[in-house]
Amino acid sequence: MKLAIENLTVRDGRGVTMVDNVSFNLRAGEIVGIAGVAGNGQSELLEAISGIRKAVGGKVLLNGQPIDVTAHVDPRELRDRGLAHVPEDRHHVGLVLKFEEAENGILGYHHDKRYLNGVFLNTKAIQADAEEKIKKYDIRPPNPRLKTANFSGGNQQKIVLARRWSAGRTC
Repeated sequence: MKLAIENLTVRDGRGVTMVDNVSFNLRAGEIVGIAGVAGNGQSELLEAISGIRKAVGGKVLLNGQPIDVTAHVDPRELRDRGLAHVPEDRHHVGLVLKFEEAENGILGYHHDKRYLNGVFLNTKAIQADAEEKIKKYDIRPPNPRLKTANFSGGNQQKIVLARRWSAGRTC
């Protein structure tokens, strides 16, 4: 898997340029940190790459195939291609705190055939999936029916990460 960012420029909701002509490459297995003072464009950069926010200009290539980040991009299509966004703010973007762990575990993936029974959600499959993620990612307490608000911050983040990595589609 390879992700190439070329001359990416992104503005915030006020029209202020937050990312100006940024370029970099990532290859499978690499871990890269993007650091800076809050409000300096890190969030806008990641949102543009993952299709949540439109970019003003630049290119994003995923495995050599372009993603038109200057137009509307369907985040679900990007997830299917192997790219997903793990939000920094799990409370406002990553989770619905009033939902159970099992419900949060499929957010964004609820259209996946493995979670459906015709047009309805397959609650048994969703519960089984949640129990598997709980074991695999050591989510505590091991209760898929527990409201996500009742998990510790670290375990809430595990729920978000398990949802992305268990889908087998993220880079």
